[in-house]
Amino acid sequence: MANGRGGTMKRIQRWAWLLLLTLPAGCLPHGGPRTAPPLPLSAPFSKQQLAGVIYPTEIYWLGNDRLLFRGFDQAIKPGTGSDKKGLYLWDLKGPARLLLANSQDLCVAGKEVQVGVEGKVLTQLRWLRLRLPDFRPEPLPQPPELGDFWHFDPARCQARVTPEYFRGRHWDPLPDGAGYLDYGLSEDRPRLNQPVYYWDLNLRRRQDTGIRMDLPPWTQVRRSEFDDSYLIYSTPANSFVEEYWRKLGKYRIWKLSSGFVGTAVDIPLGKWFTSDMQVFPSNKGLIIATRNAGANRLPREAGAYLVASHGKSHRLERGFLEDPVISSDGCRLAYAYHFRLDADIQDGGTRLVVVDLCGNKI
Repeated sequence: MANGRGGTMKRIQRWAWLLLLTLPAGCLPHGGPRTAPPLPLSAPFSKQQLAGVIYPTEIYWLGNDRLLFRGFDQAIKPGTGSDKKGLYLWDLKGPARLLLANSQDLCVAGKEVQVGVEGKVLTQLRWLRLRLPDFRPEPLPQPPELGDFWHFDPARCQARVTPEYFRGRHWDPLPDGAGYLDYGLSEDRPRLNQPVYYWDLNLRRRQDTGIRMDLPPWTQVRRSEFDDSYLIYSTPANSFVEEYWRKLGKYRIWKLSSGFVGTAVDIPLGKWFTSDMQVFPSNKGLIIATRNAGANRLPREAGAYLVASHGKSHRLERGFLEDPVISSDGCRLAYAYHFRLDADIQDGGTRLVVVDLCGNKI
């Protein structure tokens, strides 16, 4: 019975999106009264690749000149029993330094650095706090069981009980812990111009942000420290949503001010527009990363693009990016890079790369 209802719902959803696609382009809805001016676009950049460490993951900036990440020592052959991921600190002016030989997980929030290591029971992590500036490890208590309704709070590196109000709703925590974004009830049916509300951390104050989104999307919220704002975007939930946006001929993202007022930024579609794209704010425009592959696992449109809201773009990288992250000043993009999809050791593995967008030498 449940499968029958699910099939009916999918057919209704398909018909609804198809109906939208039959509308003339001028009749398609557009949300939000505010529109930002074109973002600047500037192309001079320098690039540096880290040697000696491969397959970096969980990459975090510490300021604008250092990176904390997990990776493998390239000199250790896989399968020797010593091929556990270590925790590394890379000052861009020198080589990477090994902080811990064995790490299983990592979270960084401001000056809070937590790393998971193997406990006495293999299935259970033991958590350490690394005290800055010397990264001295201190044990953390085992996190409590939180039941079925919990979420990870990236601003505190903690699992927390999900507020009862948000259960059954589509919502996002703000990355810096300043509150939440509420998109309404979690539903599969398409909803156009859905209002987005800001809630404070205690759920005592609600504010209409002016943002109007077409749902259901896969939403992402990123903190933009260099201009004290947030970037909110969504990727197509399915092929019908993607086709709907292609008929609009533009891609819409939102900037949310520190006062929680949204501003729409509309960008003419480019070859970077794919269902798996990621969007990041930078000091020189938007950075859009996509993983669109061609034949033989080689990149087609895959790579990173610096995009302005008038549509002009500059390809920063050709290949596949993992865990991209922007520095706090908005000038440097770090990412794990491999030229072929699912790169293995024979392909050289995945490498840590930093690109500077602001004309500074690395």
